[in-house]
Amino acid sequence: MSKYILVIFLFCSCSVGFKGTSIPAEVKTFTVENVIDNSYNAPSTYPTDFQVALSNKIRRESKLKANDRDPDLTYKVSISNFAVSSQAPVSGAVSAINRLEIVVQVQAIYSKNESLNWSKNFSRFTEFDANTNFSTIENQLTTALNKLLTEDIFIASFSNW
Repeated sequence: MSKYILVIFLFCSCSVGFKGTSIPAEVKTFTVENVIDNSYNAPSTYPTDFQVALSNKIRRESKLKANDRDPDLTYKVSISNFAVSSQAPVSGAVSAINRLEIVVQVQAIYSKNESLNWSKNFSRFTEFDANTNFSTIENQLTTALNKLLTEDIFIASFSNW
């Protein structure tokens, strides 16, 4: 019996992580500049919400420190699409499903090594019942999409996969 308890204890004690981050040694600080809404459809607070979400993601999951003055890494982000559209139309009726899609353009600028600079679009969407009032779930949906988008940006920034 004690063998089984030991085996269970060992399995419960083990954990595996796949956060294979690779940050150049000279990069110690970062900033996320004010996010620009080029979609003109996003809620007025969304650019700030996204900026905070990205900054928090990097602060929590890397060794980098936030620094607005002379950062080693600067993120320039713009929202190029924030749209709700109808999906899966039902014959003779309105759509049964709506989709919220958010697309952000991101530039990562490394002040100490320009060869590491990159620019990329990131897109995520989620679908919801068309009978649901969007304004009642907007915050929940944008928070979920922000989590996915910031993870994508983090991986693009710091993974050597």
